[in-house]
Amino acid sequence: MIRLFTLAFVFAPLAASQNATLDALLNEVRQLRLAIENSNSIVPRLQLLMQRVQIQDAKVTRISRELQDVRNRLADHMTQTTRIRSGIQELEGRVSSAATPAEKKEPEVQLRQLKLEAETFAATEQQIRQRENELTSQFRLEESTLEGYQSKLDALEKSLEPVRPR
Repeated sequence: MIRLFTLAFVFAPLAASQNATLDALLNEVRQLRLAIENSNSIVPRLQLLMQRVQIQDAKVTRISRELQDVRNRLADHMTQTTRIRSGIQELEGRVSSAATPAEKKEPEVQLRQLKLEAETFAATEQQIRQRENELTSQFRLEESTLEGYQSKLDALEKSLEPVRPR
């Protein structure tokens, strides 16, 4: 009986340490399972968000290029409008300085043609400016959407727990 008691006394701490080891291993397995489940749920969301960011970035780039093209067209158009206005002033000067009706005839015809061209250019300029305003609004909206996606991506990145070395 004493022997049995001695054996129980000697093996009891050993059994307790084995139980502690098993509990620690079981806890570690549970943590690994949770980490894998978490990873499995985050990876698809992260991939989807990355694709949205790429698509939105391409859209912002396309609109930016189109907006720059419209602004370049507008600048060219303004240069031509300035040239037309200068031509109108020059022709008006020639008409007013002409001494005879025969001398006025050709500059007056040219002046009428140039004024018609100026009206056409004014209408075209209005259309170009309207397109510029539309693209500017669209650019701001799409850029805001991109920033929202990037914020979500940053938040998702921050939610990922770093791997802790053991």
